[in-house]
Amino acid sequence: MPGVGGIAVDDRSRLLLARRSDTGGWAVLAGMVEPGEQPGDTVVREVREAVSSAGATPAAGSAGSRPAGPSLAGR
Repeated sequence: MPGVGGIAVDDRSRLLLARRSDTGGWAVLAGMVEPGEQPGDTVVREVREAVSSAGATPAAGSAGSRPAGPSLAGR
């Protein structure tokens, strides 16, 4: 089953991170694509779930995607 990760920012340009249950570290939002679900829809769902679990009201959102490519680190 494929997975996705996404970067979400609020209207003040703050990055939304999630605390990992396995390591306790912080990470970008990620999740598994459910059968019949588009990857962009998965990212939006994961963001909504994270925001809702924090007690906030999620706003409307959208997601874009790009194919995985070479790392840009060190460029």
